[in-house]
Amino acid sequence: MLVRIVLMGQLLMICGFASAQTPKDAALINEAGNILQAGSYCDSAMKRLQQVSEAGKEMSIYYMAMAKVYECKGNKEYAEIYYGKAYKAGARGDGLLQKIVSLRDTGMSASPNDLRLENEREKLQRQNATFRKHKDANIEDFYALISMGYATMTGGKKALVVNGLDFFSASFGWPIMDDKFILDFDIAMGVIYGRNTGWYDYPAYRANPIPVGDGLGLKFGFEPSLNYILINSHRHTITAGAILGGHVFANGAWVQNRDGEVSSGGQTYFCIGPRIAYYGWKHLYISAQYLHIGLRTIRAAVDKNAELVPVSLDHWRLNVGVRFGFN
Repeated sequence: MLVRIVLMGQLLMICGFASAQTPKDAALINEAGNILQAGSYCDSAMKRLQQVSEAGKEMSIYYMAMAKVYECKGNKEYAEIYYGKAYKAGARGDGLLQKIVSLRDTGMSASPNDLRLENEREKLQRQNATFRKHKDANIEDFYALISMGYATMTGGKKALVVNGLDFFSASFGWPIMDDKFILDFDIAMGVIYGRNTGWYDYPAYRANPIPVGDGLGLKFGFEPSLNYILINSHRHTITAGAILGGHVFANGAWVQNRDGEVSSGGQTYFCIGPRIAYYGWKHLYISAQYLHIGLRTIRAAVDKNAELVPVSLDHWRLNVGVRFGFN
């Protein structure tokens, strides 16, 4: 603790405070220094510094702290750039110029007034865009979640069954493209159930109107999705995107009539549709999606010459679950 106090005291003496720097800025810079002293937690220290106000980012003490973060990350070139910025902003102290010279890359001038310091500004801003836009965000890194879902079919008379249930769904995902999108992979196991009596009004069933099956079917789904991040605040994340995957329905599990089994099971059908998801308070997960299943007809009986009957398994689904973050 004494070492931290002495270190920060020296930093303040070297750099000084200006009126543009707020107490919050000073606290964030001090916290970043403490984080670095506690260990090589470079990214955590960087996140604190990116919360400093725009005015505070023009101060020498901020430049000095950024230089130390880049030293922590092993980026000697950017460390030199920020030490040079600190010098230009008025920072002085034993060894500062020597530090700049020792860190410079081959071909860079030893002068802290090198124009390259200014040319690197835009590059640095792009590199740190994630911290500026999503500082202390709810979703920052890889996550996993488990959930359960309830589905209601939308095919009307064509719907073979009326409901669905995902009794287990596991997902994992992470932000991509500068934290503008989330790539999510969902694996679900469940059932479809509840005979839709209107489906049996098709002519293929009028001769044998008494079904004897239980209207229950097993399903397995794989649903990758690409989702745009609409909101990613400290406690709340909202995304909207699209699913493109596949569903497998278990063979011989649905409905029968007296002439034979109604079955298109054991096959994989593509699924596609929109998805919206909410991630809140670090652990809550809620999603809604509409899925179009690429199954249009099935045979009314085992006979290969039996009539093809229209069918639909398109549905809305609502999932609720628990998210585990690994930020």
